Amino acid sequence: MRSDRTVTAAGIVALGKSVGSIALNVGATNGSGDNADAVSINDAPQSTPVGSIPLTFNDAIFTGMTEKTSGLWLSRGQNLFRTSIREQVSEPASIGMSGNNTIDYCRILSREGIRVSGSGAFNISNCYIEAQGISGDHADGLQTYAPGNRGAITIRNTTFYSYNHDATAGIFVADNWTGTIDLQDVVFISGPYGLRVHPDSGGDNFVYLRNVYFVGPFQYGPFLLRDYGGHVNHIMLWDNVRYATIVNGLLVPGSRIAPPKRVGF
Repeated sequence: MRSDRTVTAAGIVALGKSVGSIALNVGATNGSGDNADAVSINDAPQSTPVGSIPLTFNDAIFTGMTEKTSGLWLSRGQNLFRTSIREQVSEPASIGMSGNNTIDYCRILSREGIRVSGSGAFNISNCYIEAQGISGDHADGLQTYAPGNRGAITIRNTTFYSYNHDATAGIFVADNWTGTIDLQDVVFISGPYGLRVHPDSGGDNFVYLRNVYFVGPFQYGPFLLRDYGGHVNHIMLWDNVRYATIVNGLLVPGSRIAPPKRVGF
């Protein structure tokens, strides 16, 4: 007797296939040599947690906030929670991170969002970062600037909103800051690029993307991951990376985006 079976995304990966690939047929021959007991295994679509990522400055998750009208700098090991920054000075950014910092449940509306300036761990989660430059700016939602330093940027459940003027990218990793860039449940809205990452003479980068959504319009493209300085970007994970739209305040995933190079070393 035949029947269809469904395997989860984890099961597909365990079988060495990519999620969304063709159905698998598993057969068993009977005594007569017929495939009478063959069954079809169809891969189930991977769920996407698109309802919890804050998509606006006024998202409902931002309650009990400390309101600020000027930027601040986190010293090494210092963390920041439930802080709202709305300002137009942004020199060099609304929030500076020296190293081993965590930013959680924060929002920014300014000319320049976050500056990573040092080595170590940089953790950002449950945030909304909107950077709109004025004439002559090169606005970024997050920019690294600490030449020669290495570290790990880990971002979860966060939106970067950029503009197609006086800007660079939602996230801009360059200027010989190198390391790991790990994004999960992240939305990029508009900008010259959503994500722009370059290695440099300091070493290779290791890029991990899972449940990452690109909402246009982008002036040049959703991302630019270009090798530089004799080193390369290693794309270590590229899982459920998609175009998307926002409809009635909700994120609607669209077509999948293929990785720009082979995943892995």
